[in-house]
Amino acid sequence: MSLLNKKSSYPFFTGKELPEGARTFSLPAASLPFAVTGDFASEAKNHCAAVCMTNLELCLKGGRDREGVREEFHLSHRVLHNGPVFTRSFRNGMLVRFRREGIRLLQQVIGPYDTETMEAALLAGRPMAVLIMASPLDWHWVTAVGMAEKDGRFFLQIADGWNRRADRYLSVDRDRCRIMSVTAYSLARDRKG
Repeated sequence: MSLLNKKSSYPFFTGKELPEGARTFSLPAASLPFAVTGDFASEAKNHCAAVCMTNLELCLKGGRDREGVREEFHLSHRVLHNGPVFTRSFRNGMLVRFRREGIRLLQQVIGPYDTETMEAALLAGRPMAVLIMASPLDWHWVTAVGMAEKDGRFFLQIADGWNRRADRYLSVDRDRCRIMSVTAYSLARDRKG
């Protein structure tokens, strides 16, 4: 969400631009058609957080048809409203959004450059909400659904909110991108008996 209404320059790139021979992993949900901000441009403004929440719901619930995605977005947007949306509001919104459906959600807060914990979360099947900053007044929420690694360099596979496919990557590198927040999500599995 650019508060200055400028064209943003986020350091996203395609899988074709990954280092040759990179080790990759994607959640099964990475192949879903994701919600994008353009789907709701006439209804909302600065709504990348609500789109990210919608995409996390798609990942956790196993996808929806296009009309179901629209419904999920509206439910998410009612909780988060228009941006900017800060980390605490996003995390609380996720809990509220799922609680309203009677679903207990687990959150794992991860350090912005803690690639070992990010990898462990993804390998355990937990998608992540990532807040990145292009400049002090230009932030954007994305959904991490996979990762790649090569020679100590770590990349998150993301649904960036602008492209329907999760075919973009973000280098987790302090020199290339300012990551403000990372939270992994999973559904609670209550034990019976």
